[in-house]
Amino acid sequence: MKKPPFVLLLLLTIFLFGACGGQGAAGIDSVASGASPHKVIVEGDVAGGFVRIENTLAGTSLDAAPGGSGFHGVTLSDFLAEASPAGAPQDVYFMSGDGFVAKVDYADADEIYVIFNDDKGFCIIAPNHPISAQAQEIDRFVVVSDDPDFGLTIVRQDGSRALLSKGQMLVSPLRTSLHFQGSSEMANGGETRSSSVYTKELSAPLGDLYADYAGEPIIVVTKSGDKYLTDGAGDIIVGEQRFDYRESTGGGETYEDIAEIQIR
Repeated sequence: MKKPPFVLLLLLTIFLFGACGGQGAAGIDSVASGASPHKVIVEGDVAGGFVRIENTLAGTSLDAAPGGSGFHGVTLSDFLAEASPAGAPQDVYFMSGDGFVAKVDYADADEIYVIFNDDKGFCIIAPNHPISAQAQEIDRFVVVSDDPDFGLTIVRQDGSRALLSKGQMLVSPLRTSLHFQGSSEMANGGETRSSSVYTKELSAPLGDLYADYAGEPIIVVTKSGDKYLTDGAGDIIVGEQRFDYRESTGGGETYEDIAEIQIR
């Protein structure tokens, strides 16, 4: 399937996120879709690669301390459990829309707290960590694990296999591009106004995601079993719950929902 050409290309040195504090009371529910200031994305090496978690925590002060009156946060480990981390989680990245990113060891997740603040949204309180871990306005958590079960299989030239996980991809240098989908017009009061729609895409060459790749030709294998021999110069497209491959030549053909890359 061919995709429309890029209309905008931005460099992304990977995800961006900020710092908070808050109060939590009830449980936290996973939801499949929807967007709201009260929902946060957890992705990477989690069940299916992508989960939205809806907040049910009561708003709390950023000055509240774990164990004190009025503090209702949940531990980071309990919060992320709603997304079912895959494999052996190693790192957790907090990302905010203002470009802030912080990383902590998952081993410390029991002493780090997620709260919800009415002004700052999802926030982190980490009393035993440097101030750089006290993230606010978080809109995304990225989990990176050892031995995850969701990702893209790489078959090396000697026949051995490696799994390139979604978590590893999301903390690699990715490119953000907007793809034009269409325009519409509406006449009103003698004037015509238009609006255009785009989809956002994260992508990178295989060499940027998998360090051992040396620019050799590859065979792209889709989940449906189709195989395509390519020169390896195209891009891996990192979607919410799947990966595609787009050729860099020949019209930019896109092979959807790929499961495996075989290095020739």
